[in-house]
Amino acid sequence: MIVLATQWMHSANHQPEALEVLARMVLPSKKIAVPAEFMAITGMTWSDLDVEVYSLLNGDQEIAGLNKPIFVNISPETLEDPATFGLCADLLSDLVARKRARVVVEVPCKSPLQGDHLAHVLSVLHAGDIAVAIDDYGVKHSTRERLDSQHWDYCKVDLSTLKITPDLEWLLRLERTCAERGTKIIFERLERIQDIDVLKVFPSAWIQGYAMSRPDLPGGVDAAIRRSVARIKDFDLLPQAI
Repeated sequence: MIVLATQWMHSANHQPEALEVLARMVLPSKKIAVPAEFMAITGMTWSDLDVEVYSLLNGDQEIAGLNKPIFVNISPETLEDPATFGLCADLLSDLVARKRARVVVEVPCKSPLQGDHLAHVLSVLHAGDIAVAIDDYGVKHSTRERLDSQHWDYCKVDLSTLKITPDLEWLLRLERTCAERGTKIIFERLERIQDIDVLKVFPSAWIQGYAMSRPDLPGGVDAAIRRSVARIKDFDLLPQAI
């Protein structure tokens, strides 16, 4: 059964500012499995997973009621499939309308979308009052060209890229650009507390990673299962078989 885990993002003063929703599966042994572990078992596609997560989120009173921005992932496969993307956009815009929640879609670095196709995807999301984030900036397709070509509400930067980039002038240019455009910078994969020093240079940025918060099932495994079962019962969705 798919359940929803959350990981918090924090400001420089350690206050929780937003959360990312992550898909997990509870195996019969009650082991919590990540997508890389359970998708081969279930035969579920990435597009299937996107629809399932957004549907579960619509019925999750606890997460949607936290009154914080909710970040969700979307797969390259969904972005390339107009029908599935349209369904996902509708599910998320319903969540915005009914729960008054700020929803943020993270456009993945693995997606090659560009030009008119990318512009259309972002315009559909913005039309549904859904915010957008460029994910893993500096990796694969999450380039400066992508950042400059569209309006982004958030820019997520993988801290691991700082360790392999000798010249950090690009990061200072990114800060100036995002400040001019009103784009919030988020440093993700903060795995060591000493890496928090980056906030001395970027005090307005948010941070995300194991050093601050690990993915968690609100209320524990049993509560997550109960919420999923209630969602399936109320909206006539079938659980994913293992």
